[in-house]
Amino acid sequence: MNIKMLKGPEEFEKVPDMKPKYFRVDVLDNGKTIYSQKGYNQITLSHFMFRCNNGLPDTSEDPNEEIKHNYVIQALFDPHEWPGGKTQGEESDDITW
Repeated sequence: MNIKMLKGPEEFEKVPDMKPKYFRVDVLDNGKTIYSQKGYNQITLSHFMFRCNNGLPDTSEDPNEEIKHNYVIQALFDPHEWPGGKTQGEESDDITW
């Protein structure tokens, strides 16, 4: 899976005066980070296997028992490197991944 930062329909490196942005992609399972990777403008997740929920309970009192998976993939900017990413403005508008 290749995750690229976009400003509108264009990749960051193709936008005039847009400096590379350092960001992190986390994969969470039931709220716990199970994978994290950092990079500039794009990140590739390769050979990542999501586990099946078939036959697993929703909850369990045994912390070691496998329960149903609830995966979330999130991308986060480093606010120290790009302080303007925290507020809405011309540079931060219309950014997707």
